[in-house]
Amino acid sequence: MTILNWLRELPIIDDVADTIDIFAEFFPEEDASSIIVGDYAELRDNMFWTVGEDGLDTRERMLTDFALEPVVSDERGKILKGLWRDPLTGFESSDPSDFDIDHRIPFRVIADRFPDLYELPRDEQLAIYNDTGNLQVIHDVHNLEKGAAKPIEHAREFPDATVRDEFLQKCTNYMRQLREQFS
Repeated sequence: MTILNWLRELPIIDDVADTIDIFAEFFPEEDASSIIVGDYAELRDNMFWTVGEDGLDTRERMLTDFALEPVVSDERGKILKGLWRDPLTGFESSDPSDFDIDHRIPFRVIADRFPDLYELPRDEQLAIYNDTGNLQVIHDVHNLEKGAAKPIEHAREFPDATVRDEFLQKCTNYMRQLREQFS
């Protein structure tokens, strides 16, 4: 989650951002699909959650799909309430702002391991960045604590061996998928 997205979780910042969004329709938009980035810093700075055919962005899709009970949204579709449990820590809450959508394998690791990623068109880069096969819903405090730890380092912290094994298996499967895509 970018710092801007994190800040947007704060109600006052979200209100200001919504106000800015209202005025954005008066300014021409750059076609994001035409931007091709050439290094990790640029790639990271230009990534964002994409909106699917159902109108939900990646974050909303993950929160909806991994909620333990049906989510409640406002008229704009912003998720207000649900019930989520961090599979890694067991933390549970009905407040969506308590959770981040995090890459199991940090995106920097992916970008470093597969430099051909920089050669892909913007929409293909975004598809990899937003691939739900590499995303998880986790407690925001836990996400900040783990930082950009590699999966094996992160997994060592899991108290539950079954959860740890499942996490590492998902990481392995996703890396296999990427190796096939870039070979």
